[in-house]
Amino acid sequence: MVGCLQKQDIHFGTYYSIIDWNHPSHDIPDANAPEVDRKRWQNPILVEGKKAEYVQYMKNQIKELIDKYDTEILWFDGDWADYWTLEDGNDLYQYIRELKPDIIINNRVSKRKEFKKDFGTPEQFHPDSALDHYWEACYTMNDSWGFKIKDRDWKSPEEVYEKLEDINGKGGNFLLNVGPDGNGEIPEESAEILIAVGQMLK
Repeated sequence: MVGCLQKQDIHFGTYYSIIDWNHPSHDIPDANAPEVDRKRWQNPILVEGKKAEYVQYMKNQIKELIDKYDTEILWFDGDWADYWTLEDGNDLYQYIRELKPDIIINNRVSKRKEFKKDFGTPEQFHPDSALDHYWEACYTMNDSWGFKIKDRDWKSPEEVYEKLEDINGKGGNFLLNVGPDGNGEIPEESAEILIAVGQMLK
C-alpha cells in the first residue's frame, strides 16, 4: 500500500493509540463486569510493574512503522490514559525524533493540553481566531468516530464546507473522519456529503 501511495505522490501517515486494549500489560475489565468497572475500558490501568515493558513494546512498534513503512506522520491518540505522563510523552517524542528527524508528530504523543509539538489537535471544535502554532481541527461526519448504524445526525454539505473554509482561513488543517461500516464500505450518506462538498470546491 505504501508503494502505491508514493507512486501517486500521496503522503503516508499512521494512527497510533497509546492505549492498547489487547496488550497483556493492560488490566481490562471483563465484558460482564459492573458498570463502574466497565468505565475502565476508556481509561484502563496497567498491571503493576509492566509499564517499562509496555513502553518498550510501543517503541519497537513505532520503530517498525518508521523503518519498514517510512511513515511520514505519527498521529497519536489515547493520551488521556492516567498512566501516561507528560514526561512519558516527551521521552517518546525525542525517541521518534532521533529515529526520523523530519517526521511529523501530533501533540497527543504526550498530554495534549500541555504539549505543544508539532501540531495541535482540537476535537469537535476549532478556535475563533488564528493560532501561533500549527494545528488541525478534528471533526466527524455525524456524532461518531466509528460506524454507528443508529447515528443519523449527519452534517450537511454546507456545514462541512463552511468548517473547511473557516479552519483553512485561520491557518488550520481540517481532518474529517469518515467511518466505514462493518464491510469496510463508506456509508452512502458520507459519500453523498463528500461529493457535494467536492462540487462546492470547484
